[in-house]
Amino acid sequence: MPSPRAVPALAILLVEDNEVNRLVAEGFLARHEHRVTAVGSDEAALEALDDDSFDLVLMDIRMPGMGGLEAIRRIRAGEQHNGAHVPIIALTAQVVRSEIDACFAAGADAFLGKPFEPAELDAAIARCLSLTTGAPAEIENTTKTPAVDSKVMRQHLDLLGRDYAGRIVDTFAETTPRIMATLRDDLEAGAYERVSGHAHSLKSAAGNVGLPHVADLARRLEKAAGESDTETSRRTLNALEGAYAAASSELRTTWQSLAADGPSGEI
Repeated sequence: MPSPRAVPALAILLVEDNEVNRLVAEGFLARHEHRVTAVGSDEAALEALDDDSFDLVLMDIRMPGMGGLEAIRRIRAGEQHNGAHVPIIALTAQVVRSEIDACFAAGADAFLGKPFEPAELDAAIARCLSLTTGAPAEIENTTKTPAVDSKVMRQHLDLLGRDYAGRIVDTFAETTPRIMATLRDDLEAGAYERVSGHAHSLKSAAGNVGLPHVADLARRLEKAAGESDTETSRRTLNALEGAYAAASSELRTTWQSLAADGPSGEI
């Protein structure tokens, strides 16, 4: 990955509907004193862009409503009339060639796979603003099997402080039980598109708190539901429910152990 030059503090619009992912991204951005406006829908993003000017947009492309790709298209269509061009980094947990191509076709300037490391976000911003040279890094695809990867929360703790990292853990614990309940209800109703969407959201949230097995099962469920494969979806959801329950408990224990010795305070 090329080394970015120092990026000045920016006004950044963060478009992300998942609260865990939003907290992580805001925390990473705040390290460099970027001024972040966070919204949870594409419609709110378009309104924010109408009301204010931004140096950069981080756009989750899998959003309820019109979707991030359509929002990017509308932003670019509007810019044809005013001559502006706001840099847009597309955020996606589905890092496959077809998804990447769709991001660029819609008008994104760069893409970033979720979950991402702070250095990857910094490099994507620098690359998007033409502050770095060289080819984009190759996409890494590694598979982790432990229930909890403590290095993820250790990184949050070291970079963001105990209070902020604790908010990420608490938000995951507060929001994901609703996702799990909705997954079961939607699958029983045959609402495969909703199952796939919720699994996609859970996948990135689990990755952001260091639950690789949960994230992998959510990825498999997203794929099976996207193919309307009832039997595979049911088997995968059964496994996901068990893995989620075990990993959530272990995450809390792991976090308490890490937090006992970690730095306190906010970023």
